[in-house]
Amino acid sequence: MKRFFSSILPVFVIFLLFAHSNALALPDLIVESVDAPSSSPQGETISVTATFKNQGDNLTQGTYVRTRMIVSPDTEINIADTYYTELDIDNSWLEAGESTTRIFSYTLPLDLNGEYYVGAYVDSATYHTESNENNNANYDVTPLVIGSTTPPPPTLSTPSNGSTTEDTTPYFSWNYSGSVDYFHIQVAVDASFASNYIVREDAQCYSPNYTPLSMTPNTYYWRVRSHGTNGTWSGWSSIFNFTIQSPPPAPPTLTTPANGATTVDSTPDLAWTHGGASYFCVQISTDSAFNNIVCNDDHVNSFSYTPGDQYCHPLEVGTYWWRVKAYYGTWGDWSSSRYFTISAPSPVVTLTAETWTGSRSGVSEPTFPYDGDVALWLNVQNSGRSVNTYMTINDPVNGTRYYYYSDNTLPTGDENPPKTLSPSSSKQAMFSSSWTVVAGDYLINRYIYSTANTPGTRTITYWYEDASTGATILTDTVSYTIEPIAATLFLTPLYRSYSTTDTDHFYTTNPIERDDAANNSGYAYEKVEAYISNQPYTDGVTLHRLYNSTAKSHYYTTSDTERDTVLLDPNWAYENAAGYVYPNYTENTVPVYHLYSSSDDDHFYTISEFERDYATSTYGYVDKGVAFFAAQNSSGSPLAGKPVAMQGGVDLSSGNFVPYRNHVDFANPSGFGMPFVFARTYNSANVGQSGPLGPGWNHNYQIRITDLGTILFVKWGNGKVDLYTFNGTSYDPAPGVYNELTKGMASYIITT
Repeated sequence: MKRFFSSILPVFVIFLLFAHSNALALPDLIVESVDAPSSSPQGETISVTATFKNQGDNLTQGTYVRTRMIVSPDTEINIADTYYTELDIDNSWLEAGESTTRIFSYTLPLDLNGEYYVGAYVDSATYHTESNENNNANYDVTPLVIGSTTPPPPTLSTPSNGSTTEDTTPYFSWNYSGSVDYFHIQVAVDASFASNYIVREDAQCYSPNYTPLSMTPNTYYWRVRSHGTNGTWSGWSSIFNFTIQSPPPAPPTLTTPANGATTVDSTPDLAWTHGGASYFCVQISTDSAFNNIVCNDDHVNSFSYTPGDQYCHPLEVGTYWWRVKAYYGTWGDWSSSRYFTISAPSPVVTLTAETWTGSRSGVSEPTFPYDGDVALWLNVQNSGRSVNTYMTINDPVNGTRYYYYSDNTLPTGDENPPKTLSPSSSKQAMFSSSWTVVAGDYLINRYIYSTANTPGTRTITYWYEDASTGATILTDTVSYTIEPIAATLFLTPLYRSYSTTDTDHFYTTNPIERDDAANNSGYAYEKVEAYISNQPYTDGVTLHRLYNSTAKSHYYTTSDTERDTVLLDPNWAYENAAGYVYPNYTENTVPVYHLYSSSDDDHFYTISEFERDYATSTYGYVDKGVAFFAAQNSSGSPLAGKPVAMQGGVDLSSGNFVPYRNHVDFANPSGFGMPFVFARTYNSANVGQSGPLGPGWNHNYQIRITDLGTILFVKWGNGKVDLYTFNGTSYDPAPGVYNELTKGMASYIITT
C-alpha cells in the first residue's frame, strides 16, 4: 500500500523541456512517456528514459531540439524548478511522424527525501511563439520515493531456536532496522503457519517484544515481519521453534512387594501409587546402583508390572532392586528403590511314572502319584506326527481337565474347554500354571479318537517343571500301541465341491464340512466322486489332505514322502486324513485320475475318463496319472438288478458294455432284389429279459449330453462324441457332424 505524506513532505516533479536552437516556432513536438525508478536512496544517480515524438512537420529551423528532465515536488509544470538536467536531440531524429528515446542520468541532491515526481517537459510559451503552442507544452510524470525504503526482516532473539521452557507465557523479543511503524508476530503449532495452526497472533505490535496469553505444553513455531514507514511490509523473519513442557511429575511411591520381601514366585507383581502420569518406566537390577539392569520397560500403562513379558523374562533365584519413574510431558525423577529376594522352592518333589500299552479303541489309565506341594507344569510330547489324540487328566482338586492334540474338535459331549496342544513339530504342550498341580494321584487317560492313526507303537515323553523356576523335576516315557483294524470296509461318499472364486476342487467325506464349504467358503457342491473308507483297513493307505492358504488350493496324496516334501513349503499346511483308499487296483475299484492346472493352481481328481480327457484338451489340465483307487458305489460291488457286463466287460470312459451289440430284426437276402439289412445297434443287454424284438428290447442306449452353455457335447454309446456350438438361438454342428440338435422346454431332440 502506498502511503503519501502530503502534509509533511514536499512533493516534486521531474519534467523534460523541449527547446530549439533558435526562437522560431517548433512543429508539434510531444512527450510520449517517461520511465523512472519508483524509489531511490538519497544522493543516488538515477536513470530516466523518455520517448519524444514529432506529430507535425519536419524540423526546418536550427539543428537540434533541447529537452529538459525535471524533479518536482508536485505534478504541475514549473520551469523555475531547481532540480533538472537537459539533453539536445538532433533534428534528424525527429522528422515528421517519428519518435525517439533518450536516457537521462541525474544525481539526486542529498537534501531530497520523500515522495517526488519525475517528468519530461516542453514549453513553447517560454522559448517559442506559434498559434498552436499548447501542443508544444506536453509532458508526462511518474512518482519517485527518495530516501525511505522497505525495511529488512527482523532478527529473532528470544525464545531461542530449539529452546525448552516451563513458562506458559514466554517472552518474545526481536531486533530490527530501517524505518518501521509496527510489527506482525505469529505463533503456531506447525511450521507451515496455516491459519488453523496459528494459536497466537498480533498484526500491529508497536514494540519489538510480545507476551502472549497462557499456552499449553507443546512445541511451537514463531516468526515476525516489519511494517515500514513507506507503507510496505518486510519479508518474514526466519522461523524459530521452542517447547513448553509441563513440570516433571513427582516420583511414584512403591507399595508391593514390601522392601526386603522374599518369595518363590519368579514373576512377582510389582505395584506403586502416583497422582497421575501418561505412563511409567520400570527397572529391575541385580545391584542397588542399577548397573546390571535385567528388566527395563519404559511404556507401562498401569500402576503395576509383572516380569515375564517380552521386556523381562521370569527372574532367577537371587536378590533384585527395582524402581519406577513417571512420564507426563517429560520424565520425572526415579522413585526410591526397594529390593526383594526370590528363593528356591521347597520341598523336593517326588514323582513316579508307569508305562502302559493302549489300543486304538481302548483307554489307557496310568496313575502318577505326587507327594509334593509345589505348583508344577506338565509337558507332553507325542512322537507320532500323524497321531491325533486328546487326553483327560483327573486331579484331586479340579476334577477332569481336557487337553488334546489335533486340528479337529473334541468328541461331542466334552463340555470342559480344551487347551490345544501346540501344532509345532515338537508337539509340546505346556499346561498353564493357572492349573496348579497339588499333592495326590493323577489319572491320565489317553483316548485315540481320530481315524488318522496308523497302526504301530508310539511313545509319549512327559516331564514336569517347577512352576516357579522352570526347573525339570521328572522326565519319563510311556508307550502305546495302535492295533490294526480288520479288513472290513466302511465305505462313505467322497463329496466333490468346486470354488469358481479360488478355482479349487475340494473333496471330503464329512457332510458337515461339505455344507460348511458351500455355506461359508464359496464352494458349490457338485457330486459324489467315488466311495472310500473313513477308517483304516488292511491294505489301505491314508489319503492325506493338504491346503495352501496363499494359492487357495487343496492337494491329496497317499505318499508320506510326497506329503512331507510339500510341507517343506511354509505356505502348505496339513489339514487331516481325507480317508483311506487302495494304492493299487483291487477288485471292484476304479482309478481316480489326478489332473493339475498350473494356471489356476488347481488339483482335480475324477474317475471319469471323459472328464479327464475334456479337462486336458480344453482347459489345459495336465494328466498326472492315477492318484489312488476307489469304489464306484457304497457296496464296493456291482449293484443287483442292474445290467451286467458280458464278454468284453465295461468301457470305463462311457459306462457301456463292450463289445457293442448288433441285432438283426429283418433282412432281404441277395437274389431277391436289392439286398438290405434292418438292424438295431445297442450297448447293453438286460439279464433274464427279452422282448418281441429279441435281446435289447428293454435296454439303455447310454447317450450322454453335456451342456456347458456356449458349447454342448453328445457322447454316443459307441464312444463317439459330437460337438455343437450355441449361436444364441440354435445349435451349429461341428464339421463332420450331420445330425440336427434342438432344445425343447425340458429335453433335447436329435434328428439324424
